[in-house]
This record gives sequence, C-alpha cells and structure tokens, in this order.
Amino acid sequence: MIYLCDNHSAVYAHVHAHPGPTSWVHIDAHCDMRGLYVDRLDALARSWKDVPMSASTWLSWLIQEGLVSEVVWVHDEVGGRAHDLNTVRYA
Repeated sequence: MIYLCDNHSAVYAHVHAHPGPTSWVHIDAHCDMRGLYVDRLDALARSWKDVPMSASTWLSWLIQEGLVSEVVWVHDEVGGRAHDLNTVRYA
C-alpha cells in the first residue's frame, strides 16, 4: 500500500483500515513519534510522556498499537534527529 496524505490524521485512519504490523517508509521533515520510548533489544515501544494524538504523535501511537513494526525515516537537510530533539527516547 502507498498512502499520500497531507493530513496526518488521514494516515492514522488508513492504517486502522488495513491492520498490520507493517513496515514504513516515512517521508517527512519530522519523525511524528513525539513521546515514544523504544527499547530495540527487547523490541518494545511505549509512551515515555503523556502525549495526546496529534500531528506530531500519530506514528508513535501506531507503533505502540502494534500496527507499525519498522520505520525508515526519509527527510531533507532541515529534518532529522538534530532538528527533532526530545521526541523519541531509546533504551
């Protein structure tokens, strides 16, 4: 499946219509995983701070719900971890 959505909430609705787990190529300047804690060794993802569903958290919610199992993040020079600090924490 390929989803092209300008509205982040539309992506969330599409994924729930075709449950995963799925792998993703996420093309966006922002990771959209604010508030996510990832433990790669134990393959766990959970919230590390109480954040509501929004344009900056929708992907973290899908990961926590088990609908997304892998994300490859593609961004230009204004995107990336250096510009998206304090969004995702890793074990």
